Amino acid sequence: MQKDMHYYGVYVLARCAGLNEAVAHTIATASQFVDDAGANASVTFLDASMLDVEATAHHILHVKNLDPHDQRRIWVPFHFYPGGEGETFTEKLLCRKDSLLAREMVKTNVEKAKTVPFGDALIGVTAHVYADTFAHYDFSGVSSRLNRIEGELKTYDLDKETKTYVENKKKRFFEENGEHGGWLANIKGFLGGNLSGALGHGGAATYPDRPYLRWSLEWEDAKGRVQMRDNRQTFLEACERLYDLFVEYGQGSPEHFAPRPFDEVRDAIQAVIETQGKCADREKAWCDLLASGQATGVSEEMPDYAGDEWLMEFVKLRALEDGSFATQKPVVQFFQAAAFHRQTSLRDILPRHGLIVG
Repeated sequence: MQKDMHYYGVYVLARCAGLNEAVAHTIATASQFVDDAGANASVTFLDASMLDVEATAHHILHVKNLDPHDQRRIWVPFHFYPGGEGETFTEKLLCRKDSLLAREMVKTNVEKAKTVPFGDALIGVTAHVYADTFAHYDFSGVSSRLNRIEGELKTYDLDKETKTYVENKKKRFFEENGEHGGWLANIKGFLGGNLSGALGHGGAATYPDRPYLRWSLEWEDAKGRVQMRDNRQTFLEACERLYDLFVEYGQGSPEHFAPRPFDEVRDAIQAVIETQGKCADREKAWCDLLASGQATGVSEEMPDYAGDEWLMEFVKLRALEDGSFATQKPVVQFFQAAAFHRQTSLRDILPRHGLIVG
């Protein structure tokens, strides 16, 4: 999924679910920040205490994507949560929509979030991971031939302008030299099949992340097997499950107000999901939905994404004389949340289901 869902959609859903503005903002920022925290870093404070953090994403062209260690510590736990289905290890690593393992992860994280200072950030991380299971299903976060696609990606029900936009984005995705074209321009699925070692949904470009898209693909591992995918349906399912997650997190909190029943906003959310065009068009649609008053009963403005502020905040940590104060910073709470999620998933949840990933 992209920023329209991970930030804007998450914020609106959190408000619909009864979470206050500050909590919803932290959750939504943490959700999107999973895609933006792309570097490992270390900070030594003036009192000699130290903080090490791990990336939660890499750009698709980053050489670290070829590193099996990074794949297992980043793409598997944060973007392609394993479904645990199948006979072989690689089959079990395939992400599955709203799988039992994903639900177990959600339950574990929500319980933890209610007891720790970094709880809001942990719910944001959880929302990102859970939402991605609805977009990235049937792909895995490691280099695997099971991710390979052959033939053309086909789209349906697009207006002319959007179809041209999607085709151009796909072309650019598969080109090595960006807008200038290049010798890779006509090699279908190069990123998914070669550069990244068939990592994730590279062979499908950004098609799984576009909520309005109805499309089809042909898998290489079973020649002739064509899969139809309707992102409009699965993204709406994701929204309802995220809403449930936020309602569960808010229960018992004195600041939690009565949720807006999801059925009352379902049609409006469906309309946002089906908005064709650029990501910015759906971002505006989410803002308009919030301003309409349907989310909470009153008209509201969408707060700005705080990710850039968090990055600047992290840079300034070195000036702290006492490292213990760092845990009061939202960006540090994000990395605490990411570390908890990574450790619990890789060392507890997945091994309980026979998956020793890393």
